[in-house]
Order: sequence, then C-alpha cells, then structure tokens
Amino acid sequence: MLMTSFSVNSPASSCDKFVDAPLKAHLRAVIILAGGTGKRLGGVSKPDIKIAGKRLLDHCLDHLPHNTQPIVIAPPTVTVDPHVIRLLEDPPLSGPAAGLHAGWDYCRGELHLLREDVIGLLPVDAPLAGYALRELTQKFRVNSDDTDGKPYSYPDSCLLAYANNHVQRCVGVFSPSALVDACQEKTRNISMRRFLQRIPENNIREIPVNPQWVCDVDTPQDLAHIAELLSANRA
Repeated sequence: MLMTSFSVNSPASSCDKFVDAPLKAHLRAVIILAGGTGKRLGGVSKPDIKIAGKRLLDHCLDHLPHNTQPIVIAPPTVTVDPHVIRLLEDPPLSGPAAGLHAGWDYCRGELHLLREDVIGLLPVDAPLAGYALRELTQKFRVNSDDTDGKPYSYPDSCLLAYANNHVQRCVGVFSPSALVDACQEKTRNISMRRFLQRIPENNIREIPVNPQWVCDVDTPQDLAHIAELLSANRA
C-alpha cells in the first residue's frame, strides 16, 4: 500500500481551473456498519447508545456531507429517518465485509452512479469519521478517460484512513469498479483485511488523517472521551 502525507487544509491544485483537469471525486453514498453485537459494552446496540443527548448513529449521520446517500447496515430494531436506507447483511452478523457487500448491492442497483462517484465506508462507533471520508474523497484520484472500455476507470481503487500508527480498514473510500471486482467472491464471515486483499495493493493508498476523526467506542471508558470530542467538533 502507498502512503501520502497529511494536510488538513491543503490548497486546491492549480490545475483545477483547466477544463481538461481530472474529475473530482464525489462521495455518492456512505455505508455505515451498525450491525455488531457490542460485546465489550455489555451487548447493547451500538447505534442506539446515547452520547451528548444523541444516538451514535445520529452523530455519524450529522457529520456526513449533505449530498451523500447514507446506507445503514443494521437490524430492524434500529430506527432511521425516511431519507436513510437501512439494510442487513445476509446472514445477520456475518461481518463487516458482508455489510459492505450489502450496501454496495444497493448502490449498484438503486443509485445512478456517475464516473466521479465513490462509495464511503465507516463504523457507527466512530461518529466523527465523516470528516475522514471528506479528506479521503478530496484526495481520491479519478480518471476522466474511459480508455479501457470499462464503465468506471480510476487511478485509485481504495483510500483508507491511517491514524495512530494503524490502518483504519473500516474507514475508507472505494471506487465502484473496485467493489464490483472485490464482491464477486463471497464476503460472508471474512475480515476486512482479507476483503482488501482482493484489490491490487498498488491501487490502495493509506491517507493519514486527524486521529480524533477515527476515535471509536469500544468500552464504557471510551464514552466520556467521545463526548468531549463531539462537543469540540459540533457539526
């Protein structure tokens, strides 16, 4: 995998003003993984945990770009607003890759995807990860020429967030073509590490992001810390 440097407020490239500049990626949809068991939190429903008066799921949704379609992978007991799509992996609790696959199946079947569209992924217990997806989308290199005859052609296949000396495999942005290829084989009960191995390594980049953006809730002790971050980063 390739790593690039981190810049929160990187200036726009001077080539943006030219007509023949590469297309800018557009975050068309975000798949939110919210179907886990929450064992380390006593088996509670993670998306329904309330912090600072709101559910974790609602915090996640608040930090997404407004022109993005949210797709929540969660059981029917998790309520969502009408504009949010709720799905469940088949079978339930079969892992994050299966959840990503379920969300992608909806995208390819129900959304009109343009060449510049990319698909985001984040876990419900990282409520500020929408900021990371914005950063990844800005750095996603989209090829404006369909030279290989495929419906979508991208110099980048997948960008993953990198923080605290770790790759955040569930915080990433994918090209449609990468998901088409990676989802051809079964995704049930496989890890995201194995799923990402289906994408050519040279087409995956790790992008350093603000570590606060990928802080998550795994234990009861994390709740107070996340509450402080949410208070300091109000959407």
